[in-house]
Amino acid sequence: GELLTAVRNLTDSTDTLFDKLNVSYNNARLIHEVGLVLTRQRHIEGILQDVAHILETRLDYDRSMILLADKERTVLSFKAGFGYTENELSFLRRASFRLRSDSKGILVVCFRERRPFLVNDIDEIKHDLSVHSLEFVGEMGVKSFICCPIIGVDDAIGVLAVDNVKTKRILLQSDIDILMSLSPEIGISIQNAMVTDTQER
Repeated sequence: GELLTAVRNLTDSTDTLFDKLNVSYNNARLIHEVGLVLTRQRHIEGILQDVAHILETRLDYDRSMILLADKERTVLSFKAGFGYTENELSFLRRASFRLRSDSKGILVVCFRERRPFLVNDIDEIKHDLSVHSLEFVGEMGVKSFICCPIIGVDDAIGVLAVDNVKTKRILLQSDIDILMSLSPEIGISIQNAMVTDTQER
């Protein structure tokens, strides 16, 4: 009996290890793929569309959005995403998040402090949210989400957020790891494209 239990435990831990290796391999491929795609793009629009497309086809989220700060770093606004209805998209295009130093909005804190947030049940943190954030998550029907800063050469330039509405898959630390690995790839490509776009005007 003990030997069988030991063998079962070993099999379980081997399966877990294999799953982890598989995830690591897929993540490494994804980061490589993002890097390749982004080096082919020179303009911000193209980069944002490509990033949204890769996130949609290669990662297991219902929706994703990319918000970028304006040049003066006063507001974050929606630039690209997937998984939203037309109504949600028009709401997102109108929404903006003021980058005030006293703001408690999660997207703003994520940007300001350059750290990711993972929330698996929005109801648990509702009392911490600003009125603006509450209105936003209510309008968008957010249940669980992750947001990560998009890091450029020396600072955050935006926020990448993903969430699940239909699938209700539990979001994990490994989700944060992969998004944070993608963040500098995306950020530096966007910054390079900003320079190109400025030069070509």
